[in-house]
Amino acid sequence: MPKIVSRSQAFQSNRADDKQMNVHHCLCGAHILITDADIFDLPRRKTDDAIALPTASSLTFRLNVTEGSGRIVKRKTGGFEKQYRFYCRECGLLVCYTAERSHAKYTFLLPKSVKSDIPTLNPQ
Repeated sequence: MPKIVSRSQAFQSNRADDKQMNVHHCLCGAHILITDADIFDLPRRKTDDAIALPTASSLTFRLNVTEGSGRIVKRKTGGFEKQYRFYCRECGLLVCYTAERSHAKYTFLLPKSVKSDIPTLNPQ
């Protein structure tokens, strides 16, 4: 019978500038967002209570989504808004949107489309 040898190594940094990373999943369980901020402390839009992730700031985040098409949305206030939507790669659930196709100032995350895990230490 062949002998199977497996090795694994774990690294932990003691640097003071390492940040805690927060992992968020879609309702289907697929990983959607990794960020160094607590998203529930970020500002929200008044129109739909979406969490505003600023793209040009010190906030670090990575989305694992599929880009959809642009849509015109009618607001209850009578106005219209163009949204470029992003969907879960696994189940197709609408997760977030931006107001511009590229170089948007904010990415708006729909709070009911994600669930949070316990924060984990940066593995680097």
